[in-house]
Amino acid sequence: MDERRHSCRVAPTQETYVCISGNRTARLMDITPNGAHLELSSALNPNHQCRISLELEDETLRLTARVAHCKLTGFQSFGSGGQLIYRAGIEFTGVDDEMAAAINRAFPPPAPEPAPKPERRGPIKVKVNVESFERAAAAGEREAS
Repeated sequence: MDERRHSCRVAPTQETYVCISGNRTARLMDITPNGAHLELSSALNPNHQCRISLELEDETLRLTARVAHCKLTGFQSFGSGGQLIYRAGIEFTGVDDEMAAAINRAFPPPAPEPAPKPERRGPIKVKVNVESFERAAAAGEREAS
């Protein structure tokens, strides 16, 4: 599958929540400087514009976003009750370089994994020093006589 994103998605290392339009909370699943993937208990309308507040260690980012998609993904039960679980993809709008840098500092992309070693196939080349075998054979003949 072709990756349509301009940057690598980064999952937070600890549970992180965002505030949506001042009245809803959502768990941040992953983020890029261009958008985020959220998990929440109520649906967001696709193409709806919203405000996102993301508290970082040293600052709070206030971003505007467009809901790209939202769908019901499950049900979580709590004793006798429960709640629906939705997943939404949002696209940030109007992100400047400073905001993008703050997101990248707070959620640095993982280091690339080293390339796997190629699996060996076919014959293996082995160098043999024939002279040492000939000397050993000659020494063995001298000892036998």
